[in-house]
Amino acid sequence: MELRHRFVFRGNAAAFGGRIVRPEDVVLDMPGASSLTVVGGRSVATIDRTPPSFKDFVAFESASTLAEGSFDSLKGLIGLSNHTVQEYTLKASTHVRAEIKKLTVGRKRRLSVDRLTAEMRSSSPTASGEPPIKLGDVAAEGVRIDGFELKVEFERKLFQQQDTRAKLLTVADDPAFVRKYGRHFFMTTDFAGRPAPPAGRFVPGGETIYATIVKSLGWRAKPNPDARIDHHSVVVKDFGTIFFGELFITSASRRLTMMRLELGSDEGGSVGGPEIDINGSWSP
Repeated sequence: MELRHRFVFRGNAAAFGGRIVRPEDVVLDMPGASSLTVVGGRSVATIDRTPPSFKDFVAFESASTLAEGSFDSLKGLIGLSNHTVQEYTLKASTHVRAEIKKLTVGRKRRLSVDRLTAEMRSSSPTASGEPPIKLGDVAAEGVRIDGFELKVEFERKLFQQQDTRAKLLTVADDPAFVRKYGRHFFMTTDFAGRPAPPAGRFVPGGETIYATIVKSLGWRAKPNPDARIDHHSVVVKDFGTIFFGELFITSASRRLTMMRLELGSDEGGSVGGPEIDINGSWSP
């Protein structure tokens, strides 16, 4: 048996999902998502209306997802099919994207968003063994809580330049980097019973680095008197907590959730999206 060195694609995109557990148990049965097989290809889904299974807890106008992966050179692929080149000499690329428009959450429609978009791109690893993964188009437009508009600003350049975990570990020891970008990795954030050290540090969690792409949150005009901004989240009285731009980084992958809600009060449960997951690795 020949165990050939080959590239294993992985890319997933979901527009929205979750589960409401109060006042009734409702699993958000989303009809469309995109996922790649190990050999890549293209997976596309378009949803043009809210599924009836959402029972009016969540509503949206449209949503779409995309996952695609392929080797960049058609000529190289033809050579691979003719056994004249080795697969490891080729470069592979993966692209994932998810979007949802005119979203509302809660039967009282206290949260509404015009557009949420998430996108990332990756290339096959080279000498370091880590795939470079870059942030693409991200957006949270027209976010309103009880009618008060929230401005969500994202940091793109950082997550395009520091596109591997190894690069992040290298710059993390630079005090200038910590001062400028440490808040994106909670390096200078005090947690209950565990104050941050002066030099900063990543949130403990094994290999995974917990981060946020949120640069700033603020009210466009008059602030919502029933809401409090806390780092990359908004705590809303009698509604719950809304988290924006959460990113999990490992040496082989990145997973981005544009918005996640922990609902509490009249309605309880957890919902969120769009969410994308991407990596690329050689095997064995």
